[in-house]
Amino acid sequence: MFFSIIKLIRFEKSFLTAFSIFLPAWQKTKDINLSLAYAIPIFTIVASGFIINDINDIERDFVNNPNRVLPKKLITTEFAITIYYFLLLTTLVIIKFLYRWATYSYSCFIWC
Repeated sequence: MFFSIIKLIRFEKSFLTAFSIFLPAWQKTKDINLSLAYAIPIFTIVASGFIINDINDIERDFVNNPNRVLPKKLITTEFAITIYYFLLLTTLVIIKFLYRWATYSYSCFIWC
């Protein structure tokens, strides 16, 4: 189940996208909290985008990509939708609280 979720969110691509945000932010600010506050929401948004794409293209994937998680029925569509909404909620929580906490110590003019 765990590896099926990793394949569903295409962890490598999601991680590389988030890392491409984290590294320049960390290089510029030298603040790991702020850099993670930028990168983690990107990871969850990209991962949820992969999930919703697989859900919408499940009929085509039966023919074109039968080795993907949903056509192989390793994860049900309902569970994939649950993961999708969980990632979106996680993104909103991180943006609301973690980003605010990380940026408050860095520069108050963003939120104050």
